Amino acid sequence: MGTKLKVTPQVNEGDAVLLEIEQEVSSVDSSSNSTLGPTFNTRTIQNAVLVKTGETVVLGGLLDDFSKEQVSKVPLLGDIPLVGQLFRYTSTERAKRNLMVFIRPTIIRDDDVYRSLSKEKYTRYRQEQQQRIDGKSKALVGSEDLPVLDETRSTVTPLRHRHGEAFI
Repeated sequence: MGTKLKVTPQVNEGDAVLLEIEQEVSSVDSSSNSTLGPTFNTRTIQNAVLVKTGETVVLGGLLDDFSKEQVSKVPLLGDIPLVGQLFRYTSTERAKRNLMVFIRPTIIRDDDVYRSLSKEKYTRYRQEQQQRIDGKSKALVGSEDLPVLDETRSTVTPLRHRHGEAFI
């Protein structure tokens, strides 16, 4: 249930990365009245893309056309044949969705670049957490209950696999 994205990168010689991409979106079909249990809608796409480091790949095509009909009525009066239509209201909700995914692979060949990028992202996530605590989240939950990442350490240990000259 939900959205799954599986990306398998393969660093080629030079600045190229081969990305094997699998996307899946699944949901429960609310219009189905099966007595055997829920019916699931599943949409999948599989791609292989060769892209240079730093370039952006845009994936689209997982379209969804959603329609839901809802009936509101006055109890008992809405159930009377013919006259019941005067006490009943039917509304239809429609929505179209298109899932688009943006992927930008970056080959990191140097520990210093890795540490710099890691520290930058860590700091950004920590600031976002702190803003949530300082903002509207305090009204819902006490600030002492919300976790915040620790201050950035001076050294970041790379957690990756060495693949040729590049780190993945």
